[in-house]
Amino acid sequence: MNKSPIETVFLLNLREGLLKYQKYYQSLLDEKSKLIEDIDKKFAIKLMEEGDGSKENIEIAKQAQVTECEGKFKEVIDMLVQNYSNAIGSAIPEPEALPVRVDVNVTSKDMVIKEISMKPYDCMNDIKRLVID
Repeated sequence: MNKSPIETVFLLNLREGLLKYQKYYQSLLDEKSKLIEDIDKKFAIKLMEEGDGSKENIEIAKQAQVTECEGKFKEVIDMLVQNYSNAIGSAIPEPEALPVRVDVNVTSKDMVIKEISMKPYDCMNDIKRLVID
């Protein structure tokens, strides 16, 4: 199936934008993993220092910090998704707002008028007026 030129441009820009956001998302995932790894290390050291008698309390405190970290990460991702959605929605122009450029070939005069700017809804009479002007 052939893609329209508009679809081709749209997909190209969408792909580029998506790759940038995916890279940023991956950096956030890496940062979250590092934070959780740091929490694990901190509580492993604490467990070694305090012994098995405090294991349950240490695990509860550790889990609370991991849950807080994951909650903050979810908030950041939710904001990222919302911002991306807003950016995509506002970046797509309405077709009626875009001018159309056409070349008009006047065969009886052996003449070509290049890149006449028209509105998508202009009709033949509008084209004639533009050519005459």
